[in-house]
Amino acid sequence: MANFQYSGTLKSGEKTSGSIEASDRKTALLKLRRKGVVPLKVSETHELIAPEKQRKKTNFTSPHDRPADVKANDLMGLNLAKRLYDLHSGGMSLGDSINLLSQRMTEKRMKGICVELWRQLREGRTFAKAVESMPRLFPPAMYPLFEAAEASGDTEAILKNVIEYMEERRELKKKILASLSYPAVLITLVLLIMIGFLFFLLPRIQTMIDSMGGEMNIFTRILIGFSEGMISVGPIALIVGVVTFFLLIRWRKTTSGRLISDRWFLKIPLIGPILRTSNLYQLSNLMATLMESGINTTENLKLSEKTIQNYWLRESFEEARTMIIEGASFSSAFRQHELFPDQAIDVLTVGENTGNLEKGLSQIAISVKSLLDRHIKTLTVVVSSGAMGFAFLMVLFAALGMVLSVLEVSETISFQ
Repeated sequence: MANFQYSGTLKSGEKTSGSIEASDRKTALLKLRRKGVVPLKVSETHELIAPEKQRKKTNFTSPHDRPADVKANDLMGLNLAKRLYDLHSGGMSLGDSINLLSQRMTEKRMKGICVELWRQLREGRTFAKAVESMPRLFPPAMYPLFEAAEASGDTEAILKNVIEYMEERRELKKKILASLSYPAVLITLVLLIMIGFLFFLLPRIQTMIDSMGGEMNIFTRILIGFSEGMISVGPIALIVGVVTFFLLIRWRKTTSGRLISDRWFLKIPLIGPILRTSNLYQLSNLMATLMESGINTTENLKLSEKTIQNYWLRESFEEARTMIIEGASFSSAFRQHELFPDQAIDVLTVGENTGNLEKGLSQIAISVKSLLDRHIKTLTVVVSSGAMGFAFLMVLFAALGMVLSVLEVSETISFQ
């Protein structure tokens, strides 16, 4: 049996605190509720350890195991959540699961994370506060979910929601990167070929034609003029471009600059619809996840707003959130600020009318994801076709210039 310190309120509203014995935290929460206590904070008590002994017990085996050296990322957080879910759903408490992982993990960084989490839990910190001390391990919006899990005792369901949200988030990133990787590689190869032709092969052809008294064709003259322009103007253009880029980056760091530039990004053909729908997909998906986990509407909206990366959409959502808190319906607020497509608003209206807003948000996430997939496919087709067309024209132009130059040389040799 473990001893748990708790603080909470009675049904009369009076504050209370004390300790209670239970086999695990979930059982402690159930016992408190049976006593009529609404728990606000419940943590297992542990024997105080002297700093010297504590450092020895932590036993970091290498510099990479120390928390300060652990570079956490969302993939580690996803893997940790999956392992915790497997152990916890099998009947092991969350604390014991982390303790077991801290001993069994073989990968150095993951072991360092689990060792540090277990150390903080032994010192009395909650799991939510422990993971919050490790930036980038989980998205910031997940911290309240962990707090809700500890308060409600329904850790298994919330871990499942966290895993589903993080997996869908990673899948979205993969789709966007995959849609742009092929065109980017193709354009890069074409540019490298053109640079090689313009700066290495073309000068030799020009020298050969000049030595034989031949005349260069129109394609060769254009290519030579382009290469000479690149040599004379290219460095200046590169410097101006780099300076402009860094100035734009600095401008984007200001509030007005970020707001204006994010609005411009939403208007870019092909790119703008993807930016909008990806933000709305993550927004609706997170709102549904938070609602399923029992987070109240006000807190749900505040947390969801922080995950919107586009500041222009975030400002619109903030205005819609204010309307909802003041009593407006979700559908009317979102419709007025044009956050979601009309079809999604209709689904949300049905969810509100039937009292099943959670399901409505889940359906919106599915429909917005389908719309996002269509936008990504459109971008892939257009960019790939454009890249291939550009590659074909550049290669054709270079080939015509080279072939016609060779023919000019052949005619000059024949004439002589």
